[in-house]
Amino acid sequence: LPDPSARASSKSSGAIHCVLSHAFLEESPQYHALSYPWQDSTLNVSFDDPEANDSKVTIDGFILLNNQLVEVTPSLWIALWHFRLIAQQWLVQLHTAFWIDALCINQSDIEERAHQVSIMGDIYKNAECVHAWLGLSTKAIVDAM
Repeated sequence: LPDPSARASSKSSGAIHCVLSHAFLEESPQYHALSYPWQDSTLNVSFDDPEANDSKVTIDGFILLNNQLVEVTPSLWIALWHFRLIAQQWLVQLHTAFWIDALCINQSDIEERAHQVSIMGDIYKNAECVHAWLGLSTKAIVDAM
């Protein structure tokens, strides 16, 4: 069954651009998986932009997916924003395929969602790397680490 992957662009400012593509687990695609919290109350919260003095970034919760505006959780938005920032700092383009559940699973199709959830263990196990995004740095996260 198709296993779509999202790719974040390496542009340092503006909208977050991702491309959705299909892959099959049986073909052993190369991809990273992203794990992140779904429940998040940081929409419209601002945080310091580490690249710009006295500048804030406001979490808007929208990305461009195949050039279509798509709403995502604030936590996912922040994770993608930080991946783009890291790519910019390393002066590389981020073309690594990512499996991101909210983008790769049709959340309104209960049958597809159930199937994808049943193979999530394989999806994470077969990923080259699994990134765990805990959220913006807070005292609770720092204490937990």
